[in-house]
Amino acid sequence: MSSEAANKRRKTDGNGDNGRPTAAVVPEQGVGGDVAQNSVMAEMKAMMDQTRLEMSRMKNQMDGMNSRLSRMDELEERCRLQEEKCELLENRCGSLERSVRILAKDCKWEYSAPSEISRSYWTEQGFDEEYTDKVEHFIGRLKNETCWLRDDK
Repeated sequence: MSSEAANKRRKTDGNGDNGRPTAAVVPEQGVGGDVAQNSVMAEMKAMMDQTRLEMSRMKNQMDGMNSRLSRMDELEERCRLQEEKCELLENRCGSLERSVRILAKDCKWEYSAPSEISRSYWTEQGFDEEYTDKVEHFIGRLKNETCWLRDDK
């Protein structure tokens, strides 16, 4: 072996000048080595292309998930606002119910319409006895129903 080859080998051992490692020298391969190197490079390029495709697919999935998450955040905020409005309305409704109970309790509900309309009124208006009977019955029922409603039954 020549001294030049020994120097190259020494440098490839990682113990070059000043004890620092130096770059390895790649021996010349010839025609067969170029084919193997090209094959490895082609495989690496194919793997990188496949990785890029996979990364692109994953990015699209993440963009879709981020979009859905954003929509869900919007819906959650709307739901929270609706819950707040509902709570305010329930409080107001409760307050109004208490007010109505107090007003209804403190008031004296009496039937204040005239007690009877005379039969002569209806006959003077030109109505027959059958109509007059039906009107008196209707007015009596109206009075009863009104009193029933006022008594909160």
